Amino acid sequence: MRGAGAGDQEGAIEVILAALGTYGKWSRGWTPPKDAKEREERRWRLQESKGGWLMACEGERIVGVSCWRGGDEATLALLMVDPEHWGEGVGRILHEASMHKMAETGAKTARLSVATDNERAKAFYARRGWLRTDAAPWRHAWLGLRMEEYARPVEREP
Repeated sequence: MRGAGAGDQEGAIEVILAALGTYGKWSRGWTPPKDAKEREERRWRLQESKGGWLMACEGERIVGVSCWRGGDEATLALLMVDPEHWGEGVGRILHEASMHKMAETGAKTARLSVATDNERAKAFYARRGWLRTDAAPWRHAWLGLRMEEYARPVEREP
């Protein structure tokens, strides 16, 4: 596990696009928008100035990514694992490291959004203490998927 470095953008975006490519399995044929790569490149540049990226690697190859923003109410903006590495604990490690980074910024609460039909992700977050908020579901403007908001306290190490 490490922070993002120079040259990580391409590998991180490959993981994101691979994970997005699985969404059609649970979202009734959904496919990533044609401009997915360009949008993720813009997100990379924007996120560098607002929070951080974490990389899970197998040797030199990036196999999972997360990005987060800190502050009193932090955001876990993205956590994706290469589907070839699902079930290996990569997501758990990225989640723990992201929560630690958010705690370092002084966050008291963290929020995230999950696609309503993504039962795998919702179960993953539920096992880690995330609860659905009372915010009404909404349609993600770019992905076109119905989303739900989740939150949990950010614990600080003693």
